[in-house]
Amino acid sequence: MKRTKKSRLSVVLGTLADSIAALLSTGVAGGATFAGAELEFAGDTAGYEAGQIEVPVECIGGPTGFCSGSLTISWHARRSTSSFSIQGGSHDTISVTLPAGGPGRPTKIAATATTTQPLGPAVTRRAVLQLH
Repeated sequence: MKRTKKSRLSVVLGTLADSIAALLSTGVAGGATFAGAELEFAGDTAGYEAGQIEVPVECIGGPTGFCSGSLTISWHARRSTSSFSIQGGSHDTISVTLPAGGPGRPTKIAATATTTQPLGPAVTRRAVLQLH
């Protein structure tokens, strides 16, 4: 059976599409990471010292990716935000200045981490953290 140019082109395009799909599903193509990295809170506590909230976090993702975005803490209708950039697969602590004007020292805060993604919408994680 003799193949035509059209059928050979279909085979080549099909193989190329399969290769691209495989690269995207593994998240690797020329060293780039397509799957996003996400910031997660490492526990349900945060530290407090000298007006700073220390929030332990972990970047879920491959070592070639980064979690980049912002962490906002809220306490008694006050807010404070800090930006972050953490390598994938790492644990770190993000410092955020305690919002001024709240009554006394807080015992818990609301934390919202928003991680930007290379493709698609940002990922947001929320938690109520106890201060120690």
